[in-house]
Amino acid sequence: MIPYFEILEFGKVKKRFRESLSTISFSNELMTVPEMQITIPNEYYDLISGRKEMRVIMDCGVFYGMITDYKPSVSGLNISLTHIINEWTYRQVPTNYAVKNALIKNVYESEDMYYSTQWKMNFETEIDNEKIDYVYSRQSKLDALTKTCELTPSVYWRVPFTNDKQVEVGYFGKKQPVMLSNKPTLGRNYRIIGEPTMETDFSDVINLATVYANKSDSGMSSLSLREVYNDKSLQNPKFPVVILRSNINNERDYEYVDFPKLAPNNQLEYSIIDTESVGYESGVFIEGTFAFDDLSPFSLEDMTKDSKDYKWVIPKEQRYLTDTEEINNAKALWHSLKDIWSKSAIAALCGSCHVESTLNPNLYQMGDVPDSQKGFGLVQWTPYTRITNWLGSHGYTSYTMYGKGEVAKLVEEWSTNATNGPWIPTSSYNITFQQWSHMEADMNYMVMAFMADYERGDTSIDLQYQKRIEFAQRIYGLIPEWEQEDNGTTSDTDKTQSRPWNAQNFINTWNGQSIDMDGVPIEQPYQCVDAWKKALQTLNYPDPTRAIGGDGYADYIWYNRDELSYSQYFDYVSTPQFGDWCIFGRSGDTPASHVAMYVSDAGNGRANFFGQNQPYPYCNTTTISTSNIIGIFRVKSVYVQQSIDPESTNGTTIITDNDRIYAAKVVYDCACRKLINARRKFAINTSCEALPKEVNVGDRIRFIYDLNLLQLGSCNRYMKRILKQDDWFYITSLQREIDKTGIEIDTLTLEKFLRTDRDGKSE
Repeated sequence: MIPYFEILEFGKVKKRFRESLSTISFSNELMTVPEMQITIPNEYYDLISGRKEMRVIMDCGVFYGMITDYKPSVSGLNISLTHIINEWTYRQVPTNYAVKNALIKNVYESEDMYYSTQWKMNFETEIDNEKIDYVYSRQSKLDALTKTCELTPSVYWRVPFTNDKQVEVGYFGKKQPVMLSNKPTLGRNYRIIGEPTMETDFSDVINLATVYANKSDSGMSSLSLREVYNDKSLQNPKFPVVILRSNINNERDYEYVDFPKLAPNNQLEYSIIDTESVGYESGVFIEGTFAFDDLSPFSLEDMTKDSKDYKWVIPKEQRYLTDTEEINNAKALWHSLKDIWSKSAIAALCGSCHVESTLNPNLYQMGDVPDSQKGFGLVQWTPYTRITNWLGSHGYTSYTMYGKGEVAKLVEEWSTNATNGPWIPTSSYNITFQQWSHMEADMNYMVMAFMADYERGDTSIDLQYQKRIEFAQRIYGLIPEWEQEDNGTTSDTDKTQSRPWNAQNFINTWNGQSIDMDGVPIEQPYQCVDAWKKALQTLNYPDPTRAIGGDGYADYIWYNRDELSYSQYFDYVSTPQFGDWCIFGRSGDTPASHVAMYVSDAGNGRANFFGQNQPYPYCNTTTISTSNIIGIFRVKSVYVQQSIDPESTNGTTIITDNDRIYAAKVVYDCACRKLINARRKFAINTSCEALPKEVNVGDRIRFIYDLNLLQLGSCNRYMKRILKQDDWFYITSLQREIDKTGIEIDTLTLEKFLRTDRDGKSE
């Protein structure tokens, strides 16, 4: 079929024609916005001016695109099209929009995440149980969709080539009844054109990854993998979590090389192995790091302001709002405008909306059926089509979206700052919209100025001025409370001074550092007891440098605990947990006794401990037998910050164990995905006659070809076995090219597994 074109305006076909002056070519990859270049006659120039959409209808499907550039030339009108999915970049998710251990499908039931109801999101049933744990913040909705997929090990999005707005989310990998071979195209077989080639790339391979946050040299994300390390059920057997340290090969039964050769130092590092990639590299480990700035644990209690506190109440039926509902919407309106309008202006706007609509964005004038003379919405735009048409053309197609949509309309009117409508200065209030919006003035003046210059109501009827002013004054009085909630206020009992102890912060601060609290012994002053005394100092223990008694060795910390009044700061427990200080007797691994902080269980009667002089003159983590423990100190709860993370919250929210587990799993999944993307690349590039339109990137097809004819010299035996184990390959890139007569040639990239970008090593 010879392709034909449709020029659309506001979703409706404005012109349909079949006049292509060039070959049409477009490609598709997972989680990528497809683009297309076309040339049509110059006579259509006037039809595409402004923001227009086009459909290109072909045998292989429909490319639904947005015109991003157009230039007339001697050869014709050259047009650049970007797939319509790109309009998702025009809108953002709210600030601090948190989802906690939430199903992906449920996340995208919220209007805060999808673009508009014009879009159909198709989820594969296989991902029904996929969950994410993340705080979105002012990302474009397309970036947010990509991030959602990246938070999982193997979920992707792609665009199907249909005549409507659709996006597909899933694992993909469907086996299509299609095979490529040198035989003629017939039935399910499609003839290969030319000679396939093998593309190899192993310049940025990583198969042993340590995960960090950029906050510090051993950030929260790195240490959060502890939960995945301790719980095998959270791990994919092909991506085991290990600890790199002096005797790491006692930790897990992996038949690999001696891990100390891989470790940059003897401090605690949780790392992930991509066993498949190790096989590709003939057993050689290639270490790298992945940095994540946005995956720290969080609590929903402090991250739901946009998704809960500021959600609009919008009933479907025609009715006035209750007082509680109205105050809720006033708060939502304040939150939307607080960064650009004064408090007085926002309160005055709420006062007018109180009388006009009770702040119900879905209310027709008087709650009646619409007619051409009646208004609609927060400020009762008149006639009602003035706002309803605008909402529809800007993607606010559901009544549940009218609150945000009408605020956007107000901001549009305000940003133009025109003086000839909708804001028209009067002699009594001769100011512009923007001048008014920045004023902090008497509420009578603010309300009356808005009434005169914007509302321009009929003064022959009762406009209820006083009701507007009284409600505006009420909202003005509530705004300081909302500001306090928005900024967050930390109570005195939660401040660091009264809750000074955070075990994770202690590790982050002193990992790799030397501590000397008392200057003895002179020849080696960095002893395990110094780390203990530093912990006492952190707890505001009086005179933390005092001698512990006896011969000064660590076991006297336990023997003299009552004399040293440790019970005021510690509970004595029998089973250690993270952050507890353990005292070791003089035998086995600790012949001179020892004190160190418990980190995690290492199995076989051993555990990981953070401390000093074990055996290095600085703080690190190592494994020690637990059989020598003679006593355990646990910091009393009144001194514990309970894992408050001041960088990820406002300093008031407690991070629970489940929060840490959720975050650890997300970090682990993201790192596994990056490891897959960093594998050695063996890709087959080939061309063939036109494939069915149902075939898309991410699908699997059969490639019937003698792989020995390709350049497999750089493949080791393991990789050759993977390539030849069967003839099914994933399509990771698909380009379709259609000439002016409608003849199509397709070019594919085939690989044995799905991946997107190739992430290199962190610098």
